[in-house]
Order: sequence, then structure tokens, then C-alpha cells
Amino acid sequence: MQFGDLDKAISSLIRLATYPLIILVAFLLGVTLLTQLPPAAELGLLCLLLFVSPIAYVIRETLQGRPRRQGAPRGAERTPLVPPHVEAE
Repeated sequence: MQFGDLDKAISSLIRLATYPLIILVAFLLGVTLLTQLPPAAELGLLCLLLFVSPIAYVIRETLQGRPRRQGAPRGAERTPLVPPHVEAE
């Protein structure tokens, strides 16, 4: 928070108090709606969420436009060393 400017400080404090309240109200609304659903609908909703989440991940990754890496990640190339207790041939 920036307390040098009074307007920014008040705005930050209001935001700090408002966001948790919005999250709490959304959570309570979700719980209220889910308790009124029959168990079969709850199971269907859970299956839908489990199905949609990987699809959303794939869509997000393809829209970012980063090329996928092919093969194993490469590290620094080092010269192999002979262990000190083994004689060199």
C-alpha cells in the first residue's frame, strides 16, 4: 500500500476490504445453490468441471503461442571424468 498519497491509501484500504467480501458472498451463493441440487446433479456438475478444466488448459496453452519444446531439455555439456580410483587405459 502507498500511504504517501491519501487518496491512493483510502482506495487501497477499500479494495482490501471489498475483495474478501465479494469472495465470501460468491462462496456462500455457490454453497446455497449446491445444497438445493439433488445428488445426481451434483455428481454431473463435478464431472463437467473435471472435463472442462483440462480442455481450458489446452486452449490457454495453444492461445499463448509459445512453441512446445521437442525432446529432452538440454543442459550444459561436460566432459566425462574418470573416477579417481579407476586406472586410465
